[in-house]
Amino acid sequence: MNSWRKSARVLPTDRANVQRQQAILNAVLQLSGPQRVAVKNALVGSHIGMRGDTVSETLRFFNNVGLLTTETAGRTYAATETGWLLCQVWSEDDVQARLILHRCFRQHWSADAALEALGSGSMSVDELGRRLHQGHPGKERRGTYLVEWLVRALVLRRGQMDQVSAPGPAENLDSLAATFPGPAATPQLSHSALFFGMAPSDLDRLPDSEYVETLRRVTQGFQWMRPSGA
Repeated sequence: MNSWRKSARVLPTDRANVQRQQAILNAVLQLSGPQRVAVKNALVGSHIGMRGDTVSETLRFFNNVGLLTTETAGRTYAATETGWLLCQVWSEDDVQARLILHRCFRQHWSADAALEALGSGSMSVDELGRRLHQGHPGKERRGTYLVEWLVRALVLRRGQMDQVSAPGPAENLDSLAATFPGPAATPQLSHSALFFGMAPSDLDRLPDSEYVETLRRVTQGFQWMRPSGA
């Protein structure tokens, strides 16, 4: 299944910004639903009023990331298990959404490429985008959009003056992303209880370093509440 996806180095489309790409992904995930049925590209486009080529390029990227799957060489797409999980939490729980994205993007080719490029220090979003785009077709903003997704997925940190950097040694989120409970595990917990009184919008405005520290505190709380031997 999707054997071509594993070897391809796909970048986001240059026809839609990250917000519109997210809208396209959310549309196909909702249309695919819990049964994860295959959805035609044209249906996704008509559902959100976007051109077919923009939709097709966007879906191909998210297939490459692992949130979608295809059996028809890109003519139809369905949600993966991870994609459907993301769809369930996206509008309600920013923490879980970003951790799900982290699990996917940390395995994407772009994560290692970006972290290698940042090995000697931070650089601007545009410069890192140009490096990731090098050798690929389309406009350079494809690379910039890819950097934005890596930041959104907490693979990279955005600092001042639009600079991005690799996380510090103590900020490895891989174990956090693996142990943070899914939506079905926390049905009685409100956002205020989960995030120490902060609304989701307040959480999203935190600098990346504080965001990561908040995730650590939340995860430690769940580990403390877990029965022994669970």
